[in-house]
Amino acid sequence: MKYVAHRGLSMHAPENTLPAFELAGQKGMWAIECDTYCTTDGRWVVHHDRTVDRMTDGSGAVQDFAFEDIRKLNIVSGADIGSHPGLRVPALEEVLAVCKKYGMHAFIEIELYHGDDDLASLVDLVESCGMLGQCSFICFNADDLRKVRKIHADVPLGYLSDKPAVAGDIELVKEL
Repeated sequence: MKYVAHRGLSMHAPENTLPAFELAGQKGMWAIECDTYCTTDGRWVVHHDRTVDRMTDGSGAVQDFAFEDIRKLNIVSGADIGSHPGLRVPALEEVLAVCKKYGMHAFIEIELYHGDDDLASLVDLVESCGMLGQCSFICFNADDLRKVRKIHADVPLGYLSDKPAVAGDIELVKEL
């Protein structure tokens, strides 16, 4: 049995923030799951919702921000927010550094990006952080997983579904 902290230890710190991931590591979690988006200038950030509206003092779609602009937003919502002032939307490499520090596996959920070259930059980023052997890319979009498989033949992949499994899902898993 392995414990995965969904969005970090999000019942004790705002979800998908560095404190939530730090707490997961401190508590000895085997892995974390985080949600990723690519900014307009090609940086990968960790945030769950498609917009920043619920968690920050800003408004708009995550993928429509440049990295510098999304980092200006304050995270103002989430568990025990009062104990965690000054939170910002983290860059994926910051989250991976926390995972590396505690020896945690990272389940990186691919949400939205702009072009296929962004997926290549995602795989390159994880590799440059020394985490390629300690992560899995997960996604609800089978085509995105196929693209990641073409970029790297050995990286672990996980197909997410919110529907009962069908025969095609098993074939997809075998293919990937």
